[in-house]
Amino acid sequence: MIAAHPGPWTLTVRPENPEGLAFWRRTTAEFESISVDEREERGADGIVRTRFSFTMPARLSR
Repeated sequence: MIAAHPGPWTLTVRPENPEGLAFWRRTTAEFESISVDEREERGADGIVRTRFSFTMPARLSR
């Protein structure tokens, strides 16, 4: 699904969504040839989120 949408991706997961965080960690761990930046950041609302950033190539090599 993700490979069908090449280009830069940035998404955040809030702490009240641990299943979402686990999903994105599992999913991005499968990207063998892609660098994934995962970091915590505090939003303007004061809530700390986990941000994932990566660039999906036009063709994903496995």
